[in-house]
Amino acid sequence: MKAVRKRKILGVATCFSFIFIFHILNFNNINITNSLLQLNGNGNSDVIINNPQRVDVIPNNAGDFFVFSTDNSLTKISCLAKECIESNQSVTSTQINSKYIDAKVIDNDIYLLIIIDEKTRQIVKSSFSGAEGTFSTETTVTFTFPDDSQVSSFCVAKDILFFVDSGKLLFFDMSNTSGAVELKDAVNSISVDFSGDYLYVINKDKTISFCSVDAIKNASKTTVSSLIFGNVTLNGGIDLANNPVNFLSNNIFTDSTGRFYKITGDETSREISILLEVDTSSINI
Repeated sequence: MKAVRKRKILGVATCFSFIFIFHILNFNNINITNSLLQLNGNGNSDVIINNPQRVDVIPNNAGDFFVFSTDNSLTKISCLAKECIESNQSVTSTQINSKYIDAKVIDNDIYLLIIIDEKTRQIVKSSFSGAEGTFSTETTVTFTFPDDSQVSSFCVAKDILFFVDSGKLLFFDMSNTSGAVELKDAVNSISVDFSGDYLYVINKDKTISFCSVDAIKNASKTTVSSLIFGNVTLNGGIDLANNPVNFLSNNIFTDSTGRFYKITGDETSREISILLEVDTSSINI
């Protein structure tokens, strides 16, 4: 029994190790990412913009990948569909005349945080049609932040745009035209789980709290400030204050240090524990 258990643990560790390495390859090394994405079919090898300053590879829930690349003035978006990867067919791409600083993919909807000028940031939403193999040419939702905004990242869940600006957590309901509403202050960063059901908030004091996205969406402007956030207990000296996380499921996420975490608990109180720690010191890329 002990031998079987050890093999299972080793298998899980190996699987997570490959996931973490692939995460590094995709997100943190432009040259390797560029090499991985070069396709020869139909002469279509320009998945990434020339001389990119940033590259992100983000999957949707259908097995496709969206590749985002930008220089100082342009952003290129390419879709690597499953069929495209398997049959080495041509890649569908589009381009916008702005630099992006963050991107999110929800199904086939694409949200970009772009720079308009030195002071202005804007969220732009477009969509990709898998059946037609085309990107939408008309922006369906645009939200412009104030000129003095310090926003550098955001989250999207159930047509709600969440962002942190100067320590304040605000949200914007993209299904109507109302302005942004303040939800919480003294906030460091935010993330949503894999299905977008819960918003997790890392506060300035390094504590973590959470709230149902549906509860936020259904609250009125006058009652949203009274929403109750559940508390998250951190086990084993966990500190995520300045450590971006990436959800792999609704209760498992990873960070940039090679640690994998598991969330347990109920609707009012939850715990985060270290599930696995991958030693990245011997990984050379």
